[in-house]
Amino acid sequence: MVGLYCRQARRAGTFGFAAFLAAFIGAALEIGTLWSAFILNPPLAKAAPAFLDSTVTQFAVFPGLIGFVVPFALLLIGRLLLVLASLRANVFPRWALLLSIAGFPCFFLGIPVVSDFLFDVGLVWMGCFLWDGKGAATPVQQATLAQPAGSA
Repeated sequence: MVGLYCRQARRAGTFGFAAFLAAFIGAALEIGTLWSAFILNPPLAKAAPAFLDSTVTQFAVFPGLIGFVVPFALLLIGRLLLVLASLRANVFPRWALLLSIAGFPCFFLGIPVVSDFLFDVGLVWMGCFLWDGKGAATPVQQATLAQPAGSA
């Protein structure tokens, strides 16, 4: 995601940067959430089963729900905004971006695995585009990028 954003940073503008930050922070928070769910909960269930059972009360469920939903929502919204910013920047193949967007309705239809698959295939396609050199800046663009901000 970082490499894809870096390639289109100038053309994506402020909206692209905000979208990238939302997707990146959402991904980092989601990884932390999943890590805690899969790594911390099993030993916690053995050591203090009453603690995990107490989440039945609404007061205890709400913070846990917020801790899971907020990172996931930020990741989902950030991904969508990043793809939209990429469409605006017009750096990557349009079909790769449209494939990534096609996954979002699948999530809301209750098939998140298909949603992730379509989004990830689009990301891989964009990554291959960069790796192949098709996404590289032309010599004229490189010279323009290398000039200091005040020179003409």
